[in-house]
Amino acid sequence: MKLSADERRLVLKVSAAPIDCLLSDVKIAAAGGRRRRAGFSSAVRRQVPVRTFK
Repeated sequence: MKLSADERRLVLKVSAAPIDCLLSDVKIAAAGGRRRRAGFSSAVRRQVPVRTFK
């Protein structure tokens, strides 16, 4: 890719967070579709032992 000096300066000024936001759709598509997240509560449930009484 060829950039002019002004374009190069602008690209180098952008921090990582805005780039991640702009590329989020591209990242999901590259991974093969929508990402599935189990959620925090299910991870906690697996870690915490629960005693059941009959």
